[in-house]
Amino acid sequence: MPLVAHPSDSWGGMHYWPDVVPRDLVVLLAGLGEAPQLKAVSDRLFPAVAVAASRTVDERERGAAASEAESAVAALWAAVPDHQP
Repeated sequence: MPLVAHPSDSWGGMHYWPDVVPRDLVVLLAGLGEAPQLKAVSDRLFPAVAVAASRTVDERERGAAASEAESAVAALWAAVPDHQP
């Protein structure tokens, strides 16, 4: 069962879903495989998580990135068929 996400450029190694994505969601996403709707969300999620964790950007930018990461996780939940919030 693949528990990894491939970034849009797909050049390089596999990238695991970041810790902001709950484990139970990762398991559900594995069933979707390479679903095209996940690409746009992962393209938002990975950079947002990186900026939110960075100590080289100001606090406002980190806060905005954390909000973007939360929004991306919500979009991932929405991508799971039959998911009830």
